[in-house]
Amino acid sequence: MIDISKAFSPTSEPISGFFQQPGAAYYIPLYQREYSWEAENVEQLMEDVFNGVKSLIEDSPEIRERAIHFMGTVILFQESSPKQNIQPRDDRALPTRIDNVIDGQQRISTIALLACVLLQRLLNLRSGLPGDAKFDSLRTEIDSKRDLLLELFSVDIKRGSPSRKPIIVRGSVDGWTFDGTDEDNYKSGVASYIASTIRAYTNNSLGKLAKPNDKRVARNVREIEKWLKKIEETGPSDDNDYPRAKQILETIPEESLWTYPRPELRDHVPEPTGEFDKVAKVVSSLVQLFAFIHYFAERCCFTVIKPVSEEWAFDMFQSLNASGTPLTAIETFKPLVVNYLAQEGKIFKDTKSNEYFSKVDQLIGDTGPAAKKNKLTDEFLTIFALTHDGHTLSTQFSLQRRYLNDRLRAADTPAAREDFVRQMGELATYWDSVIGFEPNNLLAIAGLEDLTQESKSASGFCVLFLRDSGHKMANSVLSRFYGRLLREKSQQAAIDFVEACKAVTAFYFLWRAAKTNSGLDDVYRKLLRAGDEDNGIPPLCALKGQDSINIENLQKYFRLALDDLADRTQWLTRATQNLRYDFAKPMCKCALFLSAHDTIPDSDSPGLMKLGTPGTHPMIDPRMWNSPDFKSIEHIAPGKGQGNWDDSLYESERFQAIGNLTLLPGEVNSSAGNSPWVVKSIYYRHLAEKDPEKLVGLAQEAEKIGVVLQAHTLDLLKNSSYSHHMESIVRVPTDGKWDKDLVELRSRRICELSWSRVASWLGLPA
Repeated sequence: MIDISKAFSPTSEPISGFFQQPGAAYYIPLYQREYSWEAENVEQLMEDVFNGVKSLIEDSPEIRERAIHFMGTVILFQESSPKQNIQPRDDRALPTRIDNVIDGQQRISTIALLACVLLQRLLNLRSGLPGDAKFDSLRTEIDSKRDLLLELFSVDIKRGSPSRKPIIVRGSVDGWTFDGTDEDNYKSGVASYIASTIRAYTNNSLGKLAKPNDKRVARNVREIEKWLKKIEETGPSDDNDYPRAKQILETIPEESLWTYPRPELRDHVPEPTGEFDKVAKVVSSLVQLFAFIHYFAERCCFTVIKPVSEEWAFDMFQSLNASGTPLTAIETFKPLVVNYLAQEGKIFKDTKSNEYFSKVDQLIGDTGPAAKKNKLTDEFLTIFALTHDGHTLSTQFSLQRRYLNDRLRAADTPAAREDFVRQMGELATYWDSVIGFEPNNLLAIAGLEDLTQESKSASGFCVLFLRDSGHKMANSVLSRFYGRLLREKSQQAAIDFVEACKAVTAFYFLWRAAKTNSGLDDVYRKLLRAGDEDNGIPPLCALKGQDSINIENLQKYFRLALDDLADRTQWLTRATQNLRYDFAKPMCKCALFLSAHDTIPDSDSPGLMKLGTPGTHPMIDPRMWNSPDFKSIEHIAPGKGQGNWDDSLYESERFQAIGNLTLLPGEVNSSAGNSPWVVKSIYYRHLAEKDPEKLVGLAQEAEKIGVVLQAHTLDLLKNSSYSHHMESIVRVPTDGKWDKDLVELRSRRICELSWSRVASWLGLPA
């Protein structure tokens, strides 16, 4: 039984307590963003400590006693496998304990930088003290503060040259080194400056310490120096209200400044308005700096949380970071890949894995708001897990992270690990090329350029239909076929991908046109995870079926999954009832396209269409699907047409049936209102009409029956480029009937034509 009370082990610690832990240092994993605090953030920190010292002078004793500055929450997780997870690594230089910084690296890094600058200022002032013995106790106190500051930015491992190492480093960029050069081993802005400070201190050359190379660190160091200059300033000042040494000695208990009372130092601290000789300035500046260090080290504090489980650490971070920049499971997974490659003696940036990861980074790395980034990551990993081993992955961050880490560790060879990352890269490429396909920019999905126009058109049409209808599970199957295309770059792989697009589209359309979504996703999960052993169909996931990407197996599996719906008669019976605007709107749009593809008006049955010559009127084309001419699904008999239309259409809402629908560039009903068929017919005949004589005739026809046509709707219709799909509808005479019988006949004809188009995509008889 989990003892929740001990799960997170939170403590509240002052800065001095947090950093003064023997042998402890901090490691920023690769997935963490870089040091990003700007000068404004540093200014706020300095101002908070500056004002904290003022409060110790100005507030009442009761308030002074409680004065603290809370610096937020730090989440750490102790590294249990440094030889596996710390890279680059010199085993001789590893600190005794390494804590991974899950949250708080910006504050820890800035505190370390502040401590570096404080040490420089402190020792600079020390050098200004006279050599008299009466200042020995003050020098002792300076040395005590020096030792404290050293602990805030370095860890003494008692070996190596120098023995002190930066207390915080960034994974894959910095590496604690036994005796290597700083330039070769500490390359992040923060660790580089800390290492330089340690080296200069060790060599007694802090006064010659070069400015930081990193521009952000340099700006922040300058900001710190600006504030410390104000803190050391003695004498009166109109624009610097930091407490002066005399005020500090009279108000703040001396044990807060040094280890025991030193009344003799008061003789060297004049009133703020008094005369300051060189010694008085140095001593006064030291007292003022001591007060700052006291408040900074003892009254600035964190809440430190050390979850007993790494997964809990990340879950806590995500919950506390809801309004900040989110971490994704993919970002936290990347360091593990980098570390494995390092153990193989490889540099990540020089490997194929880096190439694959860059594709994932391009897809997810900069997707706008945090919620959008998390949503895309969840969708990506859901599909990836299904395609890798058929696993149904939760959207919980820690479970996603565990899945990725566990699967990579289970890959027992370098080739298997690279293959795992390759699959992620292929899925990212699929996402960009297929899910992101737009026919306005590309004539074909990437990789299909050399196929026939029919294949390019069909695949693009299918992809847009599946995407716009929200059928995300289709990506699990299609990405497997597309991954094969990316690897083989063969014409057969391209053809098979097209056939897979058609098979998935046919299966989805036939299923949803005849029944609900219930059980649909499970069909895909079973195919990927287990296949259908009884019928000789192996699993489609990569781990179990790398060589089972076979279009015939896919078509067979989908036919079996349709069960009785694979029978034309059974499907027509159910589809004519289910294919309605209110039940299956995306399927209705697809059916209208399928039934308009290469069809002509049926001269024997006004209002109906029949198959025409192939190539006559192609509609299975992504450009047609995206065309604004087919933007709106229109009810021919409007939803509120009782009285002007056949009342039977409004029993059981029959007006929602596919037979009462068509595609238009805009809503004619908004202009025609509940007007009868004769008015609607006049509007429809304006579609794509460019003949001035015919337009005049339509206007006269409307005037004759007393109808005022809406100009904006007419313009929308006339400017359309396509009208053939409406030809069968306008064959119904203006004095004819658009009634229940015609809608039912048209519903069946649309379903029959749709079946004839997609059945062959599954190997079913048309």
